[in-house]
Amino acid sequence: MTTSAPTPGPGLPPPLSNMAAFVKRQVDSDPIRSFTRNNAIVMASTSSAVVSVVAGYPFDLIKTRMQAFRYPSNMACIKEIYTLDGGFVGFFRGMTPILLTVSVLRSVSFSVYTTVKPVLMDQFSPQSVNRHLQSTLDSLHINIKADQLSFKLPRLINWDPVKNYTKQYMSPETIERLNKLQTPSSAHVLSSMLAGSSAGTIVATLNSPLEFIKIQRQLDAKIQSSIVSAKSLETIVESSSGAVASGTAGGLGEGAVAAVAAAGVTKRREAFSPASYKHLSAWEWGKKIVRQKGVLGLYSGYSYHLLRDFTGTGMYFGGYESLKVLFTPKGETPGPMVHMMAGGLSGTLSWIVLFPIDLIKSVVQKEALQPIPKYTSARQFIIKRFKSGGVRGFYHGIGAQLTRSFPVHAMNFLVYEAVLKWCRRVD
Repeated sequence: MTTSAPTPGPGLPPPLSNMAAFVKRQVDSDPIRSFTRNNAIVMASTSSAVVSVVAGYPFDLIKTRMQAFRYPSNMACIKEIYTLDGGFVGFFRGMTPILLTVSVLRSVSFSVYTTVKPVLMDQFSPQSVNRHLQSTLDSLHINIKADQLSFKLPRLINWDPVKNYTKQYMSPETIERLNKLQTPSSAHVLSSMLAGSSAGTIVATLNSPLEFIKIQRQLDAKIQSSIVSAKSLETIVESSSGAVASGTAGGLGEGAVAAVAAAGVTKRREAFSPASYKHLSAWEWGKKIVRQKGVLGLYSGYSYHLLRDFTGTGMYFGGYESLKVLFTPKGETPGPMVHMMAGGLSGTLSWIVLFPIDLIKSVVQKEALQPIPKYTSARQFIIKRFKSGGVRGFYHGIGAQLTRSFPVHAMNFLVYEAVLKWCRRVD
């Protein structure tokens, strides 16, 4: 395929104009087009991963700190991170390995999703449903043809009653817009959710050790600063009864705190200095965990990680595909605004449901390396947190997550769909 050289952009110096023309010719060449078409999912998911990680990592750090320690406000947490972790760069500490691993894991997630979903769509088609139903009837020796039952999956959303009731109060233009509303089929939603859950299961298994290390790095400076003084240790533990872990408890159990109080130890220890403290790298944290807990120690909190990703990824993809259909009128194709709104809302709604699971996971992983854990089990934490704060207590720190969630997930699908469209371009 031959392509004509583009007209140089207005105002561009000749060298830059010639370079732009050369790059465009190379990008539009047949080998590059073939490569991008064959690797469209990987390129689109990797691009979206880079954007979402860079934009969302500081909020994820704040969320993890607020889950693991007690802070009076989001701003108090932000100020402490800035002070303890070396200023602005502290909000991105540990991001590089996450950026690399998330790019790979996002590619795996989208690849699994796009592979499994068509298979499930075929299984949920009316023909497949009737075939499976007929097989079940035959195995039970019931002499009924499945076609006679006219079985089909129910509609999830039915706009007809709303249209019939409200059309008398609406203008013809509004009624026309209502008539263009689409509703996702049950097969589409179920396929998206189950394919998403399949992707979440695989990614959780691969990612659990990496996320465990990430959490240790995010909490590292905070835990080290917790040993400023035995007196402040007692004060903060007493003032944060029922918290995930007190600001200076650093994983010390209630028995250890009582022992400190009984001994009357009030001598101030050497103050924590953020400038002199050496942060461990991801590799060093991995070796430390293996030394203390063995290889399987890398999977501390895996059950809650798996529950979060199995449920959350299913809701995420199912919600995105459903909202994309709802927001797109009949006869039209979804555009960037639809991708942003569907992605942002699906991500936000998923986290509202999943946040308590993520909170429990973070606490379990924080306590895993403590010599005297504050909580001996997840069940103990759940009981104490519910007694002290009720259901609301399981949403401590959700503000930072929701602040992050909508824009990050909106950008995630905006970039994904845009790059996917570019990779599959035909003109």
